[in-house]
Amino acid sequence: MPRVVITAASFCRNHVLCREASQAFAGHELVFHPLDPKVDPAVVADALNGFDAAIVGREKIHREVLAKPHPPRVIVKYGVGMDNVDPAVSPAIRIIETPGINAFSVAEHTLGLALALTHNMVICDRLLREGKWWKDGGTSLSGKTVAVIGVGHVGSRVAGLFRAFDCLVTGVDLRDKSEFLRTIGARQEDLLPAIGSADIVTLHVPLTTLTSKMVDRHFLARMRPGSFLLNTSRGEVIVEADLLEALNSGRLAGAGLDVFEVEPAENKELIRHPAVLCTPHTAGNSVEAVLAMGRASIAGLQNALKANRKS
Repeated sequence: MPRVVITAASFCRNHVLCREASQAFAGHELVFHPLDPKVDPAVVADALNGFDAAIVGREKIHREVLAKPHPPRVIVKYGVGMDNVDPAVSPAIRIIETPGINAFSVAEHTLGLALALTHNMVICDRLLREGKWWKDGGTSLSGKTVAVIGVGHVGSRVAGLFRAFDCLVTGVDLRDKSEFLRTIGARQEDLLPAIGSADIVTLHVPLTTLTSKMVDRHFLARMRPGSFLLNTSRGEVIVEADLLEALNSGRLAGAGLDVFEVEPAENKELIRHPAVLCTPHTAGNSVEAVLAMGRASIAGLQNALKANRKS
């Protein structure tokens, strides 16, 4: 009987997904073994050892998995982003990902951050709770220039949402996305011109050697004074100390952050800053997105196991 383990913690906490997984893998030995994303990779390797297949989350899949006597033949990533999977693993183990499955949720969250920041919703809420009637409605989102950095699954949706608010949207991507952008009334630009003219810069890039610490003091210095920065991609893309300096100096009007260099967020000065709106990495975790990610991973693993039986 094939053995399947599910280590993705948020999957294991969802009763609907657990029930559907139990039904989907009724002919298998199914084990739910939720792991903290920050757990040591050696613990992950031990948890996967002896299983034929696994559904994993944000926990690190290190090459130590390959050193075990019986590593899984198939690993399905629950959620998006493959930065937690060691490239050395994929040649020996089939890795299945479901990119873009929660893009709609992340895009809506990004738009929400932009609206809340431009309309001073956060600071007005804080002051009102303190008994202060501060009537400053901020500025309209409509008509703003928005630079979307990374026009992939999420970034393309984000660009469309901002265009619906009559924003002037520019997309920045290593690939040619000009045709798509033209269809929604946007255009593609190089990075520096785009961030230099934008009222809002929103980040939608994967975590790679190119994007790690991409938003540093040099990047921030090229942004338009008084602009906003949004990040719903990966926290390690931003050098938080440099962002804090830009906020304290008044160069940036504010920042909307869903992800952080260290999670849970440890930079108290940043998350308590009056110009910062932050959420605990929940952009892609709407009820619908969680179910979509879980069901995609179940289907992906079912297909992989069927293919293995035929081969």
